[in-house]
Amino acid sequence: MHLSENRFGNVIVDVEVDMELIRDWYLMGYYVGSQVGLDIPIYTHINRVPDLTRLMGLCAAGIASGSIVKFHIVGITLEAPTLEAASGNGKNLKVLKFGKKERRIAYERLNHSDSDEVDIVVLGCPHAGLDRIRTIAGMLEGKKIHKNTRLYITTCHPIKNTADKQGFTEIIAKAGGSVWEDACGLVLSVDPSTVFACDSAKMANYLPGETGSKNTWFGTTEECIQAAITGKWRGELK
Repeated sequence: MHLSENRFGNVIVDVEVDMELIRDWYLMGYYVGSQVGLDIPIYTHINRVPDLTRLMGLCAAGIASGSIVKFHIVGITLEAPTLEAASGNGKNLKVLKFGKKERRIAYERLNHSDSDEVDIVVLGCPHAGLDRIRTIAGMLEGKKIHKNTRLYITTCHPIKNTADKQGFTEIIAKAGGSVWEDACGLVLSVDPSTVFACDSAKMANYLPGETGSKNTWFGTTEECIQAAITGKWRGELK
């Protein structure tokens, strides 16, 4: 990747769905990662400039399901002002579609539980930034986590320190959740029957192998917070 000639993309990904939700960036990365191997995808027809959280989701999911070490987004990432620039004027490029069908395939691969009872909700994979912790705190303010459900949010020490000072961790703690620093939900030692919910395709991909649990739900942060409050999974892909 330090050599210019190796940085060109060689698989065009024709994106046919609206990419507003963070969830869909995870799903796109997860699906494309499972399809392209070591190739470099070039995402086309994305009209929304993604924020850092969405880019992190795309990166994390792409490396979890495959081996994507670099990608381009035409008109958005620095080396891709045009498709021609991103591909180095490459000819006969492979073309991959990401539409509703492909999104559904990725979603169903990540959701595998026979029970709608949720024991543990894990958020922050990759580690939650301050904006995500602020959002989660807003969803939890004045509410309580279900008595049979645990909520864990993981982040790094500097973000945890700032969240402490701004009162976000206190709001989460009052609701019954906890914020971990420099840790990961995959370190949990649980019974194989434990049902997880998470908003990260990376986390959903690794939970079964790392914890032994075969019961995982994946969805939006909002769906995960509702699961933490109600103890039930009600997420769906519309």
